Amino acid sequence: AESKGWEVVGIRSDEAITGKKKDRPGFRRLKDDLSRGTANIVMFESLDRLSRSLEHSAGFYQIAEHHRVKLYAVDTGFLDMMRLGMQAIMAQEFLSKLAQKTRRGIEGKVLRGESGGGRSYGYRIPTDASGNPIKGALEIDEDEAVIVRRTFRESAGGVSPQMIPAQLIGEFIP
Repeated sequence: AESKGWEVVGIRSDEAITGKKKDRPGFRRLKDDLSRGTANIVMFESLDRLSRSLEHSAGFYQIAEHHRVKLYAVDTGFLDMMRLGMQAIMAQEFLSKLAQKTRRGIEGKVLRGESGGGRSYGYRIPTDASGNPIKGALEIDEDEAVIVRRTFRESAGGVSPQMIPAQLIGEFIP
């Protein structure tokens, strides 16, 4: 902004919140700023830093256009509807492909008998002789497995999925 001779009147950000979400605090404040006429240009690093949703990007563009606010991406310059649309499609497609690849990678790990990530009730991550976790490995936690087996038996016996957790909670079983 400084190199363009523009005055910075506010900075909005949503750290550690995906640009796929519409209801981000910084994004909401930015839209409110447009409605109040706080600025005449919104500058951002790249469109995918503003939003990774075609719908949200187009909606934001319409709000900006209505309030006569120009959108400027550092990596591509001022955005018109055509440029914004193309970049928004590419950002949304990137997320879609990333999700597919992530699911495929997790599925491959699970099919190899490895952990898909996180902790699954009934299992624990084994450790080596030094006490370090063995990456990707799982072993049955017998104390928790008793509860898992009980849950399957009760479900197969006709106990409703809503009743099983209620029973466990009633027995103070985590």
